[in-house]
Amino acid sequence: MPLNHVGLTVLDLDHAVRFYAEVCGMELVGGPDTVDASDPVATGRRRTIFGEVWGGMRLAHLLDSTGVGLELFEFPSPEPVPLPPHLEFWRVGVSHLAVTVDDIDHARERLEALGGRTRTPVFPLPGGRRISYCEDPWGNAVELSTHDYPALVAVASPTAVRRSPATAAGQAGTYTAR
Repeated sequence: MPLNHVGLTVLDLDHAVRFYAEVCGMELVGGPDTVDASDPVATGRRRTIFGEVWGGMRLAHLLDSTGVGLELFEFPSPEPVPLPPHLEFWRVGVSHLAVTVDDIDHARERLEALGGRTRTPVFPLPGGRRISYCEDPWGNAVELSTHDYPALVAVASPTAVRRSPATAAGQAGTYTAR
């Protein structure tokens, strides 16, 4: 199954749309929209998903160049709780969002100009690959990478598998042990 989308909660939806569009090259494909508790169908579905405390939200949908979506949420209540200033890697759940960028130095500059923060320097990896851990203005960890995921795994994991090319557009390639 291909990855469809990832959802992130932010404190300022309009700023987040601009941030992910400018830093990650994503395209706004829906919203920003406001959903409140006045629609009984939407309210029932969303209260099932988010719990009885849900009272409304703003949301926007962005798309990357491969068709994977990013769904951004801004909840007015209960009072949002910002993430801690460090990556709590021991907590179960999403630890970071990684994006492939053409120019990592420029992406870091844009990220900081739009209120994000760099957590690490740019780390060189074999084969000219480079990564840097950063965070968006709301504390969500964002890894910037100069190469796609298979290229990163190929140099980072001693047990990496090789991927054959896709046989037709839209079909995944096959994987074999090294």
